[in-house]
Amino acid sequence: MNKIIFGLLIGFCLFSGSNVDNARARELTAENAEAVNQALTQNSAGGSYADDGYFEDDYFEDDYSFEENSSKDTFLVWNKFWHGVNDYALIRIAKPLHQNYSKITTKGIRGGIENFRNNLKTPHRMLNAALQGEFAQMFIDLGRFIINTTTSLGFADVAGREKTLYPYTPDNLRFGYTLAAWGIPEGPYFVIPFYGPSTVREAIGTGVDAFSNVQDYFLEWYIYMPAETYLLFNKIDEIYMPYETLTKNAIDPYIAIKNAYLENLAYKAPKVSKPQKTLSQTAQ
Repeated sequence: MNKIIFGLLIGFCLFSGSNVDNARARELTAENAEAVNQALTQNSAGGSYADDGYFEDDYFEDDYSFEENSSKDTFLVWNKFWHGVNDYALIRIAKPLHQNYSKITTKGIRGGIENFRNNLKTPHRMLNAALQGEFAQMFIDLGRFIINTTTSLGFADVAGREKTLYPYTPDNLRFGYTLAAWGIPEGPYFVIPFYGPSTVREAIGTGVDAFSNVQDYFLEWYIYMPAETYLLFNKIDEIYMPYETLTKNAIDPYIAIKNAYLENLAYKAPKVSKPQKTLSQTAQ
């Protein structure tokens, strides 16, 4: 039941964010149209930028660049509001709590709990590996799960001490990456309440991933919800420490986080082959 509520929450957030920014989007569209008309009028006397090939397609062809929709902050009002809320929750609430938590736990204990959490998510990663057609990753994950579970119940990454013959990329085994591998555009930047930066595609992937934790289906919600929250809180220093480093000297922390997230997403994106232009299309 709670998983359904979470899925509906993601959908509601996307719908609400769109409605909040509709009025502002219309205003910006009118302003931009007027600015473009003025620029075209000024360029008409002395030639246009199009004459020197500035807007030719080849100029924009780059293997490492944001997708067109990603740089457009369609949900600007929504995003800035929830960025502020998330910032407060992370720095003013979660950080002090975790600092006190770190005083009563050792780094080894927290690392063991994180290993246990990663081990529990093996079925989720295997499912995405299969959906991506990465069957080598799927069997590597299965082997790691068997070794780590039988030797330490998952509290130690015993399998990680040995190098695999095939590169292991667990960070790619999530549904947002699966959608990217299928060629689904990432869509506009979108901040998920009490979660963090995302895009429309990644937000959908996060919602689907929430349903793929097998152990949750065998536990009551009042058990798995606090357990999931604790397992995430256990290593939240890996979130707030780089977050503070990135925003410490930033003129606009929102822009800094947005750009860093989109750059990292673009860097890790799967290489999807683009359709080649035919001779007839090139001639046109």
